[in-house]
Amino acid sequence: MWWIIGGIVVILLLLVVRARRNRLAHAKIVSLVLMLKEPRLIDAQAVRRAATKAFGLRVGSSTDEEHFVVQLSPETMPVRVFGLPLGFICSNKRYSEVPESDLATMDARLADVLRQHQGWLGLDHIGDQPPPEAKQKVYQVIARLLSEFLDDNCLGVWCPEVDKLMFNYPGMKEALRREDPLAALEMTEAPVMQADYDDPKLKATIEEAQRRWPEFVGAFDRRRPGQNFGVKLKFTDGDETEFMWVVVESINGDVVRGMLDNSPFKLKNIKSGASVTAEQKDVLDWMYEEGEEMRGGFSLKVLAGA
Repeated sequence: MWWIIGGIVVILLLLVVRARRNRLAHAKIVSLVLMLKEPRLIDAQAVRRAATKAFGLRVGSSTDEEHFVVQLSPETMPVRVFGLPLGFICSNKRYSEVPESDLATMDARLADVLRQHQGWLGLDHIGDQPPPEAKQKVYQVIARLLSEFLDDNCLGVWCPEVDKLMFNYPGMKEALRREDPLAALEMTEAPVMQADYDDPKLKATIEEAQRRWPEFVGAFDRRRPGQNFGVKLKFTDGDETEFMWVVVESINGDVVRGMLDNSPFKLKNIKSGASVTAEQKDVLDWMYEEGEEMRGGFSLKVLAGA
């Protein structure tokens, strides 16, 4: 058997907690972490209630019981459900420190999670790595239980094993409860990038995109079914500004029409999927698929620090 039960779970959890506090974020452990705006103290009784609600189980407070949650310390709790040895951890410390230079190249919503979080809740599988054929089931159990604590105080969810972070979006709780919970952490839309278009390098990419605009229009006129074309535009709402991608649906002269392909980070006056009309002179960048290659995207290398 690949899981360990009873008192050994407690010993293992102590080791995991000690290692986790010092480990790199890239550690390969089967785990999910809720990144919190404000630290939240969770006790074993609350975890037992959450497990009962999530799975419909009778969850006890002793390791002699089939399903249990035990208070080991204010921060740590051994958990066993469905025979899985798990460790629930709540911390009033930051989970990860990422250099600002790295944050500047990330999706703005993900960077905000890493900048703003002040505490975290985690649920780990402890002991040996589960075999590949069992891993999805382990993630299903972890995600289902941890989702009971996902609320407006949660900025995002991190999976250390696969190094995926996703901001807390509407519907994430339900997505975590599906057959493949890690799919809830997939970015399915264009990223919201932080950018200073007064930067000479980015100004140069605008000039290139404008100079080569006929190339984009010509490719769009020859487009094949299913081929994707996008332009980057500037959007504002009061003092807030974001630069987002629009899927192009038509080009008539100097007028571009399409659909917003981003979920705005701070803007409230527009939503993903909204119809957008812009003039060619307002296009900051463009991009389209050509076979397996992506043409254009002049600003992306600069934003990625290349």
